[in-house]
Amino acid sequence: MAWRAKLSGGRSVKTRLRWFWVALGAFLAIIGEEFLRKLLALSLWRFSVELLSA
Repeated sequence: MAWRAKLSGGRSVKTRLRWFWVALGAFLAIIGEEFLRKLLALSLWRFSVELLSA
């Protein structure tokens, strides 16, 4: 079994899968943070418009 791991670049399927999930999680965290920031800015803008129009 060790020779199979060496043939595939020394990484097992589990390790590759783990790195895939780590990369996916980081990608989603970056996109999610950007989305939440825009959502917060939009809600604050609406709140300030309501305050000014009152």
